Amino acid sequence: LRGLKLNGGRGAAWPGGAETVQEIRAALRALRAPFTGKGNAWLGGGLNEEDARAARALTQLREIALHAIDIYEGRKRDAHALDFDDLEARAVALLEQHPPVLQRWQEEIQALLVDEFQDVNARQARLLALLDGGRGVRFLVGDAKQSIYRFRGAEVAVFNRTEQAFQAGGQRVARLNATYRAHAHLVASLNDLLEPVLGEARHPWEASFAPLQPARATGPLAASDAYIEVQFVQGAKPDALPAAARAAVHRLLTLFDQGYEPGQAAILCRHTRSFAFYEDALDAAGVPFLTLAGRGFFQRPEVRDLTGVLRAADDLTDDAALAGALRSPGLGLSDVALYHLALARQQRAKQARAAGAPRHIPLWEMVQTPPDDFPPDELPRLLRARELLADLHAMAGRIPVADLLKTFLDKTDYLAILAGAGQSRAVRNVNKLLVDVQQTGLVRVSEFLTWIDLAGDVGAREGEAPVVAAGAVQIMTVHRAKGLEFPIVVLGDIASGGRSNRDLVISEGVIAWKLPARPGAKLSPALHLALSREMARKEEAEDKRLFYVAATRAEDYLILNGHVAKRNSYRGWMMWLRRALPELETLLKKDKEAPAEVIEQYCPLGNGGRAARCTLFPSDALPPRVYTAPTPSAAPAPCQLQMLTSYEAKEDALDETAKERETEPERRVWRILPEEGARAWAPAWMVGKLVHRAIELERMPDAPGFEAWLEASARSLGLSDARMLKDAVRRAQRLLDRLAASPLWTEIQAAEQRMHEAPYAYLDPDGDASVRGTIDLVYRLGERWTLVDFKTDRAKDRAHMEAIIQEKGYDSQVARYVQAMETLLDVTPRAFICFLDVAGRVTVWAWQGNGDS
Repeated sequence: LRGLKLNGGRGAAWPGGAETVQEIRAALRALRAPFTGKGNAWLGGGLNEEDARAARALTQLREIALHAIDIYEGRKRDAHALDFDDLEARAVALLEQHPPVLQRWQEEIQALLVDEFQDVNARQARLLALLDGGRGVRFLVGDAKQSIYRFRGAEVAVFNRTEQAFQAGGQRVARLNATYRAHAHLVASLNDLLEPVLGEARHPWEASFAPLQPARATGPLAASDAYIEVQFVQGAKPDALPAAARAAVHRLLTLFDQGYEPGQAAILCRHTRSFAFYEDALDAAGVPFLTLAGRGFFQRPEVRDLTGVLRAADDLTDDAALAGALRSPGLGLSDVALYHLALARQQRAKQARAAGAPRHIPLWEMVQTPPDDFPPDELPRLLRARELLADLHAMAGRIPVADLLKTFLDKTDYLAILAGAGQSRAVRNVNKLLVDVQQTGLVRVSEFLTWIDLAGDVGAREGEAPVVAAGAVQIMTVHRAKGLEFPIVVLGDIASGGRSNRDLVISEGVIAWKLPARPGAKLSPALHLALSREMARKEEAEDKRLFYVAATRAEDYLILNGHVAKRNSYRGWMMWLRRALPELETLLKKDKEAPAEVIEQYCPLGNGGRAARCTLFPSDALPPRVYTAPTPSAAPAPCQLQMLTSYEAKEDALDETAKERETEPERRVWRILPEEGARAWAPAWMVGKLVHRAIELERMPDAPGFEAWLEASARSLGLSDARMLKDAVRRAQRLLDRLAASPLWTEIQAAEQRMHEAPYAYLDPDGDASVRGTIDLVYRLGERWTLVDFKTDRAKDRAHMEAIIQEKGYDSQVARYVQAMETLLDVTPRAFICFLDVAGRVTVWAWQGNGDS
């Protein structure tokens, strides 16, 4: 194709003349285009020596990878653990390789509802197809345009193939294009913006554009001549993006003046590294904001400081934590003071070595006996710090961590110190930390520190404290915003690029590796170029979908904000804007350098669609503004966060069932085997559990497969000896046979409403303790409610049964059940205790309110 010469050919030699020649030349150019150009030069060649070199290296890499996998699989086997990949793969294999199991599940599942189907992978789709079995019971909800989790394995190609299979099989595919989120003018603008970006899908990994249909009846709070705005500052990112962020905040302040509130705005970015520019701009303008999954709540200086104080209070010999605590704003020692303590410690350690008794000298020892040259003006602070830390250490582990933290805050006036320094954001974060710690209920400081460390390690980081006043502008990634909506959406740092090139590329099960280039090498491995090109096209397709998701979060206004490094330099979402705003390039070319004043132009979206307001800002054009929250006189005083108050901890009143359920570890058999020659006798409590489980499920001995199910239930409780298993099953079955034949069970089966293992919780009217528990069975027959408490205790006769009731407090237990129903349901039920083994018979004891039956 490259060798074809397109400048030859005479029109007279063709039937259609010169016009036919031009058509043929155009067709040949179109045919040759995909194979020409710098990015496509590799298509004309074959594999080269770099491919051979990479193949040899991949063989070695494969051995390393297989060795790592063997180690990983061994660790899982040792831990008797499965990962998520195992769960999916084994579930599919189970259904594919065992038809009876597949049939069993298909018979049980009558319908499958799957939301967010665009986020599934091929294996998950296969699992759903197996469960469906061609019966047409899948109800799949999703939008291919919102598939943005490719990094988690989601494949939009799976969605597209499934949709095509539905259509080919005559199953219904419904298009839900109506949107109730944005107003009609914004919807029209979004269609004009997004159609040139998404276009028509040409590959399985792409999603076609479908226009949205407005269904919202109301308009925006503040009318405008353009509901999509584009803001740029020209220049290098370190200088231009802060100015662009200030321009975005300036526009938000204008919208706040028109009636919007900070809590109605969100700034969405592709990457968390862009957050700081907008945080600084909002902070400078005094606009309250909340960062979600940004730098991280637990990495804030004030949170780290208080964590260090608690760490020191827990272990006074932790020198690093103690040094940090002494430098805390609450204790206030200077670096000079710490230097004197460290120097004195060094000298004391030297003296110990000279005396032949070397030892570690903890910093706390120097705090207790400060050196003579310690700065006298800081000595009162040191003595105060010593006393406070000693008190906290004495309380650590004896009171909740929240109370320990509150004590430090109160004793040091910590919040007042932060407020006096103008650190209102830090004050909010300290209050949030206090609330979070209180909610954990932790007492041991070591457990709290573990909780902090784990929270700091996870990928989904804690957001900073929300503002109590009039709401806050939220800053988050686009992925975090999926499923959310805001009246005002700012897409920040839109020129931020996507992923970088990779030396190791994996696509559709094929691996290519680009090794470091050898001196003088001019070739790159062709396979790596091919896979990289395919990977780049898939990432580009997902980037378009990410842009779609980001733009469609807006209800009233969409503002696109960023910088342009230089003319004709388009990166990130700027590439998509260039397609949707053909006149944008003209605006950016008006000034070769950054403009000296604001340049505003209305640019039509798409092919002559609605206009977007495009503004090019100089780096210093906007005057500084400060947000003033509205304080209408009729508004109630804002609710301030209440600090902790002292309280006397009270234990909840639990019934026996609740106590057993909340016992850690759960009561079970830990490999109990009968002595040789002894009778195999299962524990009575285990038989009771089996009976209660069967009653809860209403699974009586006449049910199909009952004995096998009962044996499996016994095994799940830890019983493994065959003789003990047989005994447990035999005794439980005997008790259940009696119950099934009793008049009480006949009445229960006739009830219109039955609730097994019904939980309850209410406040004791005679005190302030919570009463919690679980009732074995509550049922309604007509207008009459009845509660039943089943017992498997053995009684010789009725008198023995009543003695057991009194001795074990079963009557008081039933009284609590009655009170619970009276308190929560406003009914007074009949109350029965049903003994399943009173001289081999079922006997019912009726509660009369005073313990007599």
